[in-house]
Amino acid sequence: MDKLLVITFGCHVPPDSILDGTWVSKCGAGDVDGKDYYLRETWTIKGNTFQSVTQRHEELDQSHPVETEHCNVEGTNIEVRAGTFVISRIRSDFVNKRLVRMDAVDTPELLLSNSYPYSLGVPIKWRRYYYIEGEMLYPTNEGGFSGEDAPVTVIDFQNYWIRQ
Repeated sequence: MDKLLVITFGCHVPPDSILDGTWVSKCGAGDVDGKDYYLRETWTIKGNTFQSVTQRHEELDQSHPVETEHCNVEGTNIEVRAGTFVISRIRSDFVNKRLVRMDAVDTPELLLSNSYPYSLGVPIKWRRYYYIEGEMLYPTNEGGFSGEDAPVTVIDFQNYWIRQ
């Protein structure tokens, strides 16, 4: 019986399902309409679709560090976006870390936050690079909107999402 051996070269393209699940961000400080709050983002991803919900929690108490449990109580939705994405490649050219490139289109369904260049109901294209380690998802500092692709110079290990 003849056997066929196929050897491919180039970048490994992971399945979109590499991100399947619910990812919850670290509780962090953020500005909403000029006031500082505790913020937490939850991504729900299935296949190549996602929904992102950012919640505002109580006003930031300067006497407590951001890493407190303030985000464990129910918050107020300030941003809801839904869309589709494609993982188009994994790069291995940044400090020996394999980065996932995510090309996405999403449409804001709710916007109370002034922190992003979005308009309600208007789709926006974006690209981001992430580093996945186990059940942790770390953002990088670059990518861009509407076809921009600035080079990655930092993996942000201080801010992250955890798969639930």
